Amino acid sequence: MKPGLYYEPKRPKHWIVRWHSQYDPHTGTSHWYSKAFALKVEAQQFLLQRQQEQVDGIQQKPEPLQLGEFCSKWLSTRTELRENTKDLYLRLFKRLEAYYGAFAELNSITPQRAAEFIAAQKIVAKNGAGRALSAWSLEQVKRASRAVFEGAKEWQLVRSNPFKSLKSRRPPVHKWHYISMNEYQSLIDVTKNLQRKCFYSVAYFCGLRLSELLSLTWDCIDFEHSRLTLVNRKGTPEAPPFLLKDYEQRSIPIPKHTLDLLVAWHDQAPVKVPFVFLSAARYEIVKRKWAECRKAGKPWRNGYLANNLRREFLRDCKRSGLKATGKLCIHVLRKSCAQNLADNLPVALTKSILGHASVSTTLAHYNQIMPTHEQQALEVMQNLYEKSIAQDKAQKAEQATDEPSPK
Repeated sequence: MKPGLYYEPKRPKHWIVRWHSQYDPHTGTSHWYSKAFALKVEAQQFLLQRQQEQVDGIQQKPEPLQLGEFCSKWLSTRTELRENTKDLYLRLFKRLEAYYGAFAELNSITPQRAAEFIAAQKIVAKNGAGRALSAWSLEQVKRASRAVFEGAKEWQLVRSNPFKSLKSRRPPVHKWHYISMNEYQSLIDVTKNLQRKCFYSVAYFCGLRLSELLSLTWDCIDFEHSRLTLVNRKGTPEAPPFLLKDYEQRSIPIPKHTLDLLVAWHDQAPVKVPFVFLSAARYEIVKRKWAECRKAGKPWRNGYLANNLRREFLRDCKRSGLKATGKLCIHVLRKSCAQNLADNLPVALTKSILGHASVSTTLAHYNQIMPTHEQQALEVMQNLYEKSIAQDKAQKAEQATDEPSPK
């Protein structure tokens, strides 16, 4: 049946106008309506009125939007996303288009096909192509897909989010190596380069992220008050921009040991290099790369600041005699700092120093159970027990002395 004028002689009013309502993206349907008229001219006038209303703005069923076109439009509206997050979504779009095709209609992606897409995901990088994704990477793909199709639902392009019903599974937590104070001192002792000593010390005692370490400038350090302040920085012709994670400025106290190293390095640092941990040669490379990015209109990435850091760190760890019992990388210096803080300070303060958006992040990823913690738990329980027994004995002795002696 089509909208229009119909003649039905068996009805009391022979002329019938039929039309459908506004298309409902949530149900995927339109409701049909009709109205009867005794005179043909009245029916024709009413039909023209309905048709004009449709032309003036009544929503008709839209043409199905294709996957590739939607992904491009959706990402262009997410102006608040950082470049690394945009890269994550661009990689997801390649996976979606490789599996469904760029011209697939959004409505054709059902919950079943969404589950099949997740199950089919493999590593695409050359050094591991074809292997299954790690549990962490698979959850990342799932979360990103859910966010993208939630956008399609908000735009009323699909009735429901096909990825919403997919359950998230917490990936296994891989143990990382906690660097003890003795291991840290051994690392410092074998590291001959003063700049790298400062790098390790600031990471271990101030808990900075790698991007924060590499972007740290001398004007962020208050030598007089032993504090380090991290702030967002706009790009200049001499230095690229820097944005803190979660955009939150924070101030961190610097221990005397670390401050002494920074003072010593400040006296030897290359002149006219604003970055604490960049050599003069590397700073020139960074300036050239920043100029290229500005000229080409490309975003700056903190990864351009340095390279070979992991190799140098692992080499210094090996020379120090460190025997890793878990994952070992530069980031464990920050994690070890978090562990030391959490063991001795309120978790809220630890969160503030580390710059986490939530205490749950601090507890979930930066605080693992150590063998010493179990021994401390035993000692705490034993001390509580002994204290309770002692208090009970003291109370009974006090009651005995208060009772009157028999005559």
